[in-house]
Amino acid sequence: MERFHNKAADLFRWLIIQAQHRKLVTFSDAGREIGVIPYGIAPYLGCISQGLQTMPHADTDRIPMIQLIVVNRDGLPGWRAAPYIGLTRKQFEGHSCEELQELFQSAQEEVFDYPNWDRVFVDFECYLATQDKRNERGKPCQ
Repeated sequence: MERFHNKAADLFRWLIIQAQHRKLVTFSDAGREIGVIPYGIAPYLGCISQGLQTMPHADTDRIPMIQLIVVNRDGLPGWRAAPYIGLTRKQFEGHSCEELQELFQSAQEEVFDYPNWDRVFVDFECYLATQDKRNERGKPCQ
């Protein structure tokens, strides 16, 4: 479990650096960064998402979903990102790439413009440490 959380933390730290440089990254890039295949990155992004949504943190502003900067070759996040812009999977699949890029762009700009990533990362590491202590059964981030 701790190894999984270490990789999630490594990925999150790397995504923060990319966001601070206003860069979109591919699933392949993210997978290479933590040593997993591109399709294997989803659980780590899910862990980050869950942490950002549930961890106690000092920032009073809503933390943007940093995983929205991870995109496929077509420049779009995967369909699992649809709820973050208010779409269902079916609605997501019904839009053109151009429409989806427009919808995701403002959410990605929020990620790029967010000023407190370093502070959030410290809170995230504390959250993962708490999860490691609580979770004896080996379920990631639950």
